[in-house]
Amino acid sequence: MDIASVFRAPLFRHDSRIAKNSLRLALAGRGDQLFVAAVTVVALAALHHLLSGRPLAVVISLALGASALCGLGVAGLVHRRLEFQASDGSLAAQALCPEARRDYSLALHLVSVAPVMIIALIAKPEAMLAAPFGYLAGALAGHGVRAVLPTGGVRAKGRMPLGVQTFLNRPVSGAVIGGLLCLILPLLGGFDPARGAAFAGIMVGVASLALTTVDDAVVRFMTLSGYTAERIVWLQARPLLLCLALSLPAALVLSLPLAALAIAGVGVAALVLMAARILAYRVHDRRVADVVLGLCVAVCGVVGLTFPPALPLVGLAVLGVLARRSIPATWRLS
Repeated sequence: MDIASVFRAPLFRHDSRIAKNSLRLALAGRGDQLFVAAVTVVALAALHHLLSGRPLAVVISLALGASALCGLGVAGLVHRRLEFQASDGSLAAQALCPEARRDYSLALHLVSVAPVMIIALIAKPEAMLAAPFGYLAGALAGHGVRAVLPTGGVRAKGRMPLGVQTFLNRPVSGAVIGGLLCLILPLLGGFDPARGAAFAGIMVGVASLALTTVDDAVVRFMTLSGYTAERIVWLQARPLLLCLALSLPAALVLSLPLAALAIAGVGVAALVLMAARILAYRVHDRRVADVVLGLCVAVCGVVGLTFPPALPLVGLAVLGVLARRSIPATWRLS
């Protein structure tokens, strides 16, 4: 098999052109390119610092696990793209051809495993030896599951029912969930303070996931209709703010300071993440915005683990860049 011909296959060239155009759109300005480059260098340096003093067995285990997750994710991406092309794409004949499907899968995996190995090499040279095996295991598991389980055609987007989503976007949902949390908080008094704070943080985290759902189509429509970023964030944040307004004072009244601190921390993190999603959706489509946000969250996580005092500065810098990019998007219909 000629490896060069794999990268010249129509399916891979089609998707690579889409990826290049999306990346060019996401990094249109020189300032955005410099910011991403600086954040990437800082994240890789922080990752190297975090793993340099770890035992070799721990590093190998982390490399195997992380690379296996990457292989599993790329395998799922391969099947989703092939399903789309076979049903609604412009290259349906290629997507239905077994040889073309094999070449596309091989090309995408070769392109994906290269940065995984480079990141593993920068983190710790020994990890590069384990990364290909973990990636291969994850990719085989992903393709094996798809081969065994029937797909039933192209899957619909996993969105919650419209009635549930409409209810969660209303402020009354925050009052209902906040009231439920107020009923549960007295039960945490019988636990160890640290364990009770952990339970409170988990409950608020689950509530935040439900109350901060953001529909990219709605954000785009509001942006094109003249809504500023601040107004969209305020409208979307009302349910969570009302939930925190009820649960946080209740934790303080019940003399649960650690639980109150956990509630406040998780709530602020959820609000910041929701604001970042809204700012990204104002400029990019959902696919590009989710990739950008995933990278930002990963960088913030590495910075928080290695040098926590710098985390607020990095978070504010990310929000600042996204806010600056989203300002020209308002009133594009005019």
